[in-house]
Amino acid sequence: MYRKKGRSWTKHIDFMLLDVLCMQIAFIVSYICRFGLNNPYIDKDYRILAVAFLLIDFFVEIVSDAFKNVLKRGYLDEFIVTCKHVALVEIITTFFLFTTQMGEIYSRMSYYIMIPIYILVSYLGRMVLKKIIKKRGFASSKESLFVIAPEKLLRETLQGLKENGFGYTQIVAAATDADLNGKTICEIPIVANHDGIVDYACEEWVDEVLIPPCAESEYPYEMADIFLEMGIAVHRGITKNKVMAGSFNQIEKIGDYTVITASLNYARTTQLGMHDYLGTEAEGKCNRDGKIIVIGQSEVGKDKLAAVAKKMGIAKDRFEFLLDYKDAKTFDFRKTQWSSKYSYILVGPMPHSGVAKGEYSSIISAIESEAGYPPVVKMGTDGLKITKTSFRNTLEYLLTEKNIA
Repeated sequence: MYRKKGRSWTKHIDFMLLDVLCMQIAFIVSYICRFGLNNPYIDKDYRILAVAFLLIDFFVEIVSDAFKNVLKRGYLDEFIVTCKHVALVEIITTFFLFTTQMGEIYSRMSYYIMIPIYILVSYLGRMVLKKIIKKRGFASSKESLFVIAPEKLLRETLQGLKENGFGYTQIVAAATDADLNGKTICEIPIVANHDGIVDYACEEWVDEVLIPPCAESEYPYEMADIFLEMGIAVHRGITKNKVMAGSFNQIEKIGDYTVITASLNYARTTQLGMHDYLGTEAEGKCNRDGKIIVIGQSEVGKDKLAAVAKKMGIAKDRFEFLLDYKDAKTFDFRKTQWSSKYSYILVGPMPHSGVAKGEYSSIISAIESEAGYPPVVKMGTDGLKITKTSFRNTLEYLLTEKNIA
């Protein structure tokens, strides 16, 4: 499942906390400049003002999205944004003091001194933190991006990624119309020729694929479909290229490109967290002794399949056999979603359409893509097939590799 990039204010919590710290430092320094070497938090009135500054600063950071694209801003842009942020915090704080009639309690000199100190400390803090993040790769999502493009577009694409490609641990590339394997462009390695692109994605670490905008005749539709079947998210430049069937599409930003991301499914960070919790709990309860669904057109009867399972030490009542083509079409798989009753779904030849298919290309695709369903195991080595041999081999796999009871 493709993890949708975070867009909420929480992705910049490090910068937000740093700014609050810088604001408090400026508050303390301005107090010392006006009243000498004393602790402002001992004074009840100034303690209230410090808390007001803290809450207002957080409010402004969230509402104005002050740290959007913070890693991409240059020195001047960052200074301008910092000044705007400080000015907005001070204006709202002034309004707060006026409304609560507390303005006369505080020193105007201390209040004014704080403004340039706050700007300076916050600006320096942001620049230092950005350098640390870029140097150590803390902004990385621990994902690998594979760039695929015609040779004439490859250098331009990689140059943009080199300058703005924050968020990836690894970036590699390949040309669709030339053999550049082994070369380096913009310090990004070219790892395959045209014939080896799919093989590289199968054998190496690839989470996402980027295909920049290109002519209709140059777009690698067949490769993109293969990547989707492999569960790899595909980012493609916005052109008149056709929409990929059986995939979720969403608009995102990759380097300098606005792209449409196609994937079997996607989830936001908060959804992934809930899925991990529910998925772990469900699998932990069902993998050992849950029911196993065997579904699809079978060449042998269920009694013979049950006899195979019995010889392997698995009781007949562990299975739910649906061996008729019609049964496979009418069975409602939704009852297995988030259910600890079932452990695996063993599938053979079955219709593409049926209950719970939804917007997917087939029932199997829907089960494999949606969260909460039991794992799917396809029977047969040369296409889907339910025979005594394919059933036995599948059970041996589950017993040895998945450790079912």
